[in-house]
Amino acid sequence: MIQEYLETPYARCAWIVPVRGVLPWTGCSSAVVLSPTNISNLPQVVNDNGQITWTHESLVAFWSFLLALRDAKNLGALSISFNASDTDSVEKEVRCHDNDRYNVYGSPFIVILQDYIKVYHDARFAMVIRNVLDAWGYLPSEGKTIRVLKGVRLILVNDRSGGILVL
Repeated sequence: MIQEYLETPYARCAWIVPVRGVLPWTGCSSAVVLSPTNISNLPQVVNDNGQITWTHESLVAFWSFLLALRDAKNLGALSISFNASDTDSVEKEVRCHDNDRYNVYGSPFIVILQDYIKVYHDARFAMVIRNVLDAWGYLPSEGKTIRVLKGVRLILVNDRSGGILVL
């Protein structure tokens, strides 16, 4: 069924890249944004647990990369959006899909904000774009290239935001 959808002419879908919080689909990686004061040793920002850790610098670099990818027009009609959640729901304790608890900024609460970037594209390019997102890296002002999205699990949604695939 997934393959059929991806091969449907004119079908559109999107990869959702979490920026902050836990997405409602089972198996997706969560994300946090470090405050500038919490960054002491940038190479340690990369987590082995599949959680995405952003810095302000990496978010700006990622957004610039997405704009350049869109402007290159090598992967069909690509569009991007940033979706911010309601900030009133910041400090609520919830259980994640796998019953793990996330601790953000030393707080005992789980941030359930669902800030994310949505990368819309023609369905036929879904797997190529996923590989491009995984391969993306940025070079911070000090240090070596960091691949923020390496090994994380993103959700692919159809044109009605229904989950198709976690990869």
